[in-house]
Amino acid sequence: GSENLRRFLINRARTFIFNTGLPPYFASQVAAGMSLAADAEKERARLIELSAFLRNTLRTNGFDTAGSDSQIVPVILGPNDAAVNFAEYLWTRGFGVRAIRPPTVPKGTARLRLSLTAKFSKDILTAVVAAMIQARDKHSTARSVSVSR
Repeated sequence: GSENLRRFLINRARTFIFNTGLPPYFASQVAAGMSLAADAEKERARLIELSAFLRNTLRTNGFDTAGSDSQIVPVILGPNDAAVNFAEYLWTRGFGVRAIRPPTVPKGTARLRLSLTAKFSKDILTAVVAAMIQARDKHSTARSVSVSR
């Protein structure tokens, strides 16, 4: 941009340019968030329970959760196209998912990453697993699906 534009942005849009120049309201938002998090013991316990339920249900049905023990449950599906097929199938059933292949893991370990919140129910998680079983059955003839039964 022009010199005038650069000067204007530096002097009038500092929070847009410099990540150290946060707006004043941000401090109170962070404090409110910390207070909410500190008081959420019941929700944390529920989240731990739900994530254990999901991992166990997935494992019982032959899915690889990569030894996860957090509220973010990976489901290893093998090649990228298998993860994309699963994600598309789940998306058409109303579940918002993304297929990912992290750059730091070996090829062939594409996965769905299921992120839970304490607001989910076991019924919803059971429905997710049922849809994943359907996706596996639908794509089981394809060589790209490498989950075990």
